[in-house]
Amino acid sequence: SPTLTQNIDIPENNFLSGVTKLEVDAFLSCDGYNDENCDDYDRTARLFVCETDGSSCSEIVRWITPFDRQPWWRTDITSFISLLRPGGEKMFKFQISGWPNNIVQITLRFFQEGTPDNSPHEIYNLWSGDQFNENYNDNFEPLVFEVPENAQKVEFVSYITGHGFACNTGNCAEFCNQSHMYEINGGVGEFSQAFPEAGATTYCMEPDRIEAGVIPNQWGTWGYGRSGWCPGLDVDPFVQEITELVEFGEENIINYEACWIPY
Repeated sequence: SPTLTQNIDIPENNFLSGVTKLEVDAFLSCDGYNDENCDDYDRTARLFVCETDGSSCSEIVRWITPFDRQPWWRTDITSFISLLRPGGEKMFKFQISGWPNNIVQITLRFFQEGTPDNSPHEIYNLWSGDQFNENYNDNFEPLVFEVPENAQKVEFVSYITGHGFACNTGNCAEFCNQSHMYEINGGVGEFSQAFPEAGATTYCMEPDRIEAGVIPNQWGTWGYGRSGWCPGLDVDPFVQEITELVEFGEENIINYEACWIPY
């Protein structure tokens, strides 16, 4: 996968503590800034923030490129402000699974509007993805995490998208619905995410999807519903508040499992 890296200086923590919203602007050009030179297929693109030596990388944005179009995205990543603390130099790494040009323009937008209540201060990395097949759940053991006693708000945040075929379970990770289920502290709290629109023939071309950012009049099968994404649309992070489900200053446990939902 083509990878671009850049070290940049992030404002110090006294500035970040006043940030109420964080967005990322991204534009991917095609050769000559011409749609005719764009890729015929959707590609997954990701932005990571890392330590300056390239270690401890965390994904903060995920995009899916359109068919034969140049994408422009603006994505709210307020939940990931804590990864920029306490400021100073950070490495940003952009990866994409194939694209006919290596020019990408990315801008961080910091907003200081209103009162920065409950601004994210710390993040715990849980699981990373794997191929969705009959052994998928074997890769995700229950995890223990602690919440500081002085915390005011706790959120679960994830990016989940299904791609490709040949994964045994339904043979349709891209066009099949899956249910992703989470359990906090042995059933004290439960929540889930599913994609019933996957496989629908017109979902991604519906007016509300165009309004959300899908580029209209693409080529190929751009209009079909997918598992958590549409061609040319940024992926909104799945955010679930779990403040009332956890014990502050104590150990907590979270379980995760997924299942394929046949048509």
